[in-house]
Amino acid sequence: MVKVRHHRLDMAVAAGTGGLSFVPVDDEDAPDGDTLYQLSRLASLTEHLEYEGLVKAADLGKYGDFGVGAPYRLGELNVLDGKVYQALHDGTVVVSDLHQTVPFAQLTRFTADFSHSVSSALDIHDFESQLDRLIAPHGRNVFYAVKINGRFPMMMCRSVHFQQKPFKAMKRVIAEDQVITVWHNISGTLIAIYGPGFIRPLAPAGWHFHFLSDDRKLGGHVLDLQAGQVKAEFDSIPQFVLMLPET
Repeated sequence: MVKVRHHRLDMAVAAGTGGLSFVPVDDEDAPDGDTLYQLSRLASLTEHLEYEGLVKAADLGKYGDFGVGAPYRLGELNVLDGKVYQALHDGTVVVSDLHQTVPFAQLTRFTADFSHSVSSALDIHDFESQLDRLIAPHGRNVFYAVKINGRFPMMMCRSVHFQQKPFKAMKRVIAEDQVITVWHNISGTLIAIYGPGFIRPLAPAGWHFHFLSDDRKLGGHVLDLQAGQVKAEFDSIPQFVLMLPET
């Protein structure tokens, strides 16, 4: 197993100047509350074809009980209430093999700081706009984890086929191996992570949604949705720790 090292971002510097200034921290010194842990850089997944992973799924619980990511050789990874799920290419969900490694994940120990009801949304852009308005009074230069429960008139998700070597670039994976599934009148949970704009391209900026049905049998990366009245719980996260391999 590759050893990883933690690097904490100075969020105040990043927000004020756009410069990403990191300080190495030991595992035992890394903050464990109000922290978003990210396993690897986004570019490692999207540009460098690192699809096999650094950390076992069984060890993700050290960093949080809520989050999103990519499983071993791709698909979609959901972490909800401390359990790790994998969305397969056809939109079905299984409990992840805890011995497999994970190439990318964003995790936090979820504790709601505030909550709101979100009114009906016609599409994902409308939904994001409503969430933007709700976080604005609390600040846009921090991360947010948002747990959104309810019934959705329409949910459109994607996942991709398990990848074989030699690996293809992510753009080709999406173009050739993506499978889109649409469900109607489905109840479940949106697992949402918001990243401030200055964090790009190190991490996803803006809203990133994954979905998991109430019976934990369906889900994936959300491409579009329609929402009725749903409950959104917001966890404001002022600290960011990036985990990178030592070699």
